[in-house]
Amino acid sequence: ARRTLLRDSIWAAASGGPAVVLPLACPLVGSKHLQPETSQIYEDFASAGSSIRSVIGILAGACDLHAENVKALAENNVSNLLAHVLPFALDGLRRDLKDFSQSSIGDEEEAIIDALEYLLSVCKEDKQASKQLCSSLILDFMPWTGSGVRMIKRILCICSSMCNTNPDLMQEVSALQILLDNGRRWLSPKSSIMGGILHSNSAKSVMDDSGVLSVTEAESVSLIDELFVSVSLLTNTSGRMSSKVEIIVGFLAECPCPHMLAATVKLVYSIIISPNTERANEFLFAFVDHGGVEVCMGLVRALALRGKFDDELHGVQNLFASCVQLFGYLLETGCVSANKTTEIGGSKKVTKGSIERAVRHAFRKGSSKLITMDVYKQIMHSSLS
Repeated sequence: ARRTLLRDSIWAAASGGPAVVLPLACPLVGSKHLQPETSQIYEDFASAGSSIRSVIGILAGACDLHAENVKALAENNVSNLLAHVLPFALDGLRRDLKDFSQSSIGDEEEAIIDALEYLLSVCKEDKQASKQLCSSLILDFMPWTGSGVRMIKRILCICSSMCNTNPDLMQEVSALQILLDNGRRWLSPKSSIMGGILHSNSAKSVMDDSGVLSVTEAESVSLIDELFVSVSLLTNTSGRMSSKVEIIVGFLAECPCPHMLAATVKLVYSIIISPNTERANEFLFAFVDHGGVEVCMGLVRALALRGKFDDELHGVQNLFASCVQLFGYLLETGCVSANKTTEIGGSKKVTKGSIERAVRHAFRKGSSKLITMDVYKQIMHSSLS
């Protein structure tokens, strides 16, 4: 008799196909709500923590060169189930290794990411499965609750790689919007919160759903840099520029973190001065048309009214310098004239005078720490001087 490998029939033997192994990563399920649970009893969570890497590896191995298993994975949205189970398994792993060094815990966590990369690679030919994995486990930080900087940096590196290799898929899952939203929720250093400029109570509202990662404020800033590698790639890919600009302007208006705001304004500036003149102009006109200049002026005023300047981590100096740099370019290129209001969109209330008044107001009402070498250099190299 001919023996058949288990992976060749598991898609037909179980309703979830390879997902039949997921309970190994989360052995505790509440009897009332049928949701995963954590426990204070060592034996209950130790098995989940030690099993998660193997479970993801088994899922990947079952799908490797096996279209039926990949199809079962996609049809049952196993990626979402895995994302639901993962926080409990990771909590079990960390509690199981609590007596070990942080380096050892980090090594185990990175091994889980290696298994996830393997799963992504074997599912790349199936569009539905790839979209589900990307949406549930790469763009969303919820499954990685409590993770440290090494793990999150790996996730962001995978994200940027996918933005390079499969930009169309990333566009289909609204990666730009999701990344910016999750960056705001999970990576904003708590001491840097200023509040969105358009809502007086937004410092509370936009952070009510913030997530918790095991990272320091300095590490959060480094992760923001990694995040904006993907944001830059997504913004510069082909597609409707208007919708991308709308997302970016909305983010500038709502984001409470000066670090992310500064990175976003720098991204806007880098695109409008790029050698691809046609694309640069398309972005510039869309940015002005969606009120981007007015929003940046509002940010400058907010620095004077609500900014905090007692810690370098607050990033307000970079934000101010970035806005001044952008304003200078707009004035030099004639997008904003000395006397006439802009004629290419927005609220048609932006002039050189209004920009100068906003900057002067920040100097008068804000902290003296706003005057950094970067700010001074940008003013000297722009029409603001």
